[in-house]
Amino acid sequence: MIAYILKRLSLSIPLLLGITFITFALIKSLPGDPVLSLVGERASPQAMEQIRKEIGTNRPFIAQYIGYLRLLMKGQMGRSYFTNRPVMSDLIEKFPNTLKLALGAMIFAIPIGFLLGLTAALNQGRWADRAASLISIGGISLPVFWIGLILMSVFAMKFRWLPPSGTGDIRYLILPAITLGLPSSASIARVARTTVFDILGQPFIKAVRAKGIRESGIIFRHVLRNVMIPLVTIIGLDFGSYLNGAVLTETIFGYNGIGRFTMEGIIKRDYPVVMGMLLFGAVVFIVINMIMDIIYHYIDPRLRIYGHNK
Repeated sequence: MIAYILKRLSLSIPLLLGITFITFALIKSLPGDPVLSLVGERASPQAMEQIRKEIGTNRPFIAQYIGYLRLLMKGQMGRSYFTNRPVMSDLIEKFPNTLKLALGAMIFAIPIGFLLGLTAALNQGRWADRAASLISIGGISLPVFWIGLILMSVFAMKFRWLPPSGTGDIRYLILPAITLGLPSSASIARVARTTVFDILGQPFIKAVRAKGIRESGIIFRHVLRNVMIPLVTIIGLDFGSYLNGAVLTETIFGYNGIGRFTMEGIIKRDYPVVMGMLLFGAVVFIVINMIMDIIYHYIDPRLRIYGHNK
């Protein structure tokens, strides 16, 4: 397993290099000039050229890219054009808030989604199945911003149980976590329903029932282990995307996370911020995929990763 992890880490280096080059090229090809956002259109051409020289945007593309790689090798991501703060410092400051939000969303989504899916699978064709399916479809279909605004208007504005926006104690986390976790719970419910129903129809389940084992024992001993593999995939991908920053959710609730930080960087054309967040997102997904592979190995012995990579 250690050899497998080291191999994956070594393969991720050229992948990250390719990602940095592509994203750097795409960002530089976008229309607009960050200098205009800094000084406005009324600034003199001489002043604008001086600022381009200071931030390095007047250099050739390759020179800018090589300079950015040198910064990365030093453990830096450059400085924001607008605040002049190191992007790494802002990332370290804001990431814990995004991590709390992602964990809160998963804590909400996993048990609710799994219980909905299990209930629907065990009551296929009945009212419980139809109700769970309706809830799942609604959770997937409803826009995140609409869910957030409804929750805010009801629980923050009308009843005043929770704060409408901001970052602070757990009260500030509840509404954005529910908003972010609702689509995930719906996806988990749909996958759990389909997978559990398929597993219950397998021949080995019929053999287990023939031995007289109770239905609860079948669910906990045989079904849960098999249903975990597709669920781990959904949970891992959703969690990785949340760690990259839930842009809409953080913006709606004024939550001080990296999603809102990235959105502000895009609006202002703050290229170091956008590049830093994109690179961070790539690293997150590489790590999440590696963790998912390791979890697969322990859930299902048939998927012994290290055995196929000797």
